[in-house]
Amino acid sequence: MNQRQYALTLAPAVVGVGILLGTGWFLNVGEKAIDVRMDYSVSERDSADAPPYRVAVGPILSPNRTAHDYELLTNYLENRLSHPVRLIQQKTHAEVNELLRNGAVQVALLCPGAYVRAKEVNLPIENIAVPVYDDGPVDRALIVVRANRPARTVRELKGYAFAYTDTLSLAGYYYPLFRLLSLGIEPQGFFSRTTFTHSSDGSLEAVASGVVDAAAVDSPTYRRETHRNPSLRDALQVIDTSPLLGAPPVVVPTTVSAYLRGRLQKAFLVMDKIPRGRKALEAMGVLRFEVPTPSLYDSAREIHDRVDAYLEGEK
Repeated sequence: MNQRQYALTLAPAVVGVGILLGTGWFLNVGEKAIDVRMDYSVSERDSADAPPYRVAVGPILSPNRTAHDYELLTNYLENRLSHPVRLIQQKTHAEVNELLRNGAVQVALLCPGAYVRAKEVNLPIENIAVPVYDDGPVDRALIVVRANRPARTVRELKGYAFAYTDTLSLAGYYYPLFRLLSLGIEPQGFFSRTTFTHSSDGSLEAVASGVVDAAAVDSPTYRRETHRNPSLRDALQVIDTSPLLGAPPVVVPTTVSAYLRGRLQKAFLVMDKIPRGRKALEAMGVLRFEVPTPSLYDSAREIHDRVDAYLEGEK
């Protein structure tokens, strides 16, 4: 069984549930499937003689939330670079990696899991900046359960309905599998059913609304969404927290000129010094960006290696 087949085995479609949740990826049961990949333009200045720089954002957040939270970033980059910028979204992290492979975007904000996979398969990319939160250029994976459910440990989730986010997500897929394996638990069949929401905010809403019992999400999204909607905090209980993990990196394909790479990197690194940049940072829940260290993603690689070895054994 390959990894894709295993993911489908772990995550049967939620037939009969009919969740929309306002996140942009879900369809009601019985509706015709729709291509939900997004290509949001936030610039009115695109022109034939000035093709826009394309900025891809991985599906850590739902499409509508991403378009809202990253509009100020694209506006800032347009102003800083004096060039049109377009925000690009895809449904999966793998599709964003493919854009990087093909040189179809000039810069991308990846989830850590997608970055680790990109480096494993030698995608020609360079990590130019990393966001800094309260604890530094790091975040955590969280496992949350609906507050009215009795489980308060990972072991007690047996038989629960569980939401992953994406098969390349570190917080939303790799970490919960890693946690089960570290406890000596066979992931296959542990949950009563699983699904993929394609965003951490979608997973939080799925748990809070009772579509699933528990989910794995990244800590920055949890903080931001519970701040925006305090009722979510009352509806959810965090029962497991990962060690510190490297934060989502900003990467550029190596096909981008050294001149543009330098301008892009500087634009991210000075954001906190510029009023327009500070507004964009606030919208993203980030304090500033800094240059990443080589060891920042070592823990993520260890998690990937353990889970990938397990998935290989399932083939």
